[in-house]
Amino acid sequence: MSDALRIEPFGGDRAIALAPALAGIDSALIAELGTAYSHVPWRVEEFVKPLPGKWQHSFVAVDGAQPAGFWIAWARGADIHTSRVALIAGARGQGVGRRLFDAVLAAARQSHARRITLTVSTPNVVAQRFYAGLAFHRMRGACLDSFVRETGRQGRVDDDEIEEVIGGTRVRYTAWAFDVEG
Repeated sequence: MSDALRIEPFGGDRAIALAPALAGIDSALIAELGTAYSHVPWRVEEFVKPLPGKWQHSFVAVDGAQPAGFWIAWARGADIHTSRVALIAGARGQGVGRRLFDAVLAAARQSHARRITLTVSTPNVVAQRFYAGLAFHRMRGACLDSFVRETGRQGRVDDDEIEEVIGGTRVRYTAWAFDVEG
């Protein structure tokens, strides 16, 4: 990564312009990590789909003119929910993910969010370690039950994980939360 790397808000015309490249990063991660990254690839439409607070809480890392990663999040009640996070291989381990998180956290604080939430595929232990290193805590028990109910997920809680069937395939996720004011 170059010294020119910057974190930018992701929204408006910039979102439309960058969405094809972000979909390419997403596809490359699915090719690299398979279902440990995601069971469903995102197309351009998912990146530009408007959701409450999405343009205030989503950010992209840009190295020169090329995207190096993204953190897509949106407002869900009192929470900011993360839909997607990805970095190109050359950006990993360089502090880019942390810089993206710091931008999301600043936006969450500005909007007085309670917490930042996300889910991670159970086999993706690298991502789970990353989120734990940022001081996210894994939701368990009643907290996880409440999260599943509040988010309207179609899955069920099983052994402190969310189990869902997506496209006929059974998948398992862990859920994580970062207390914004904590």
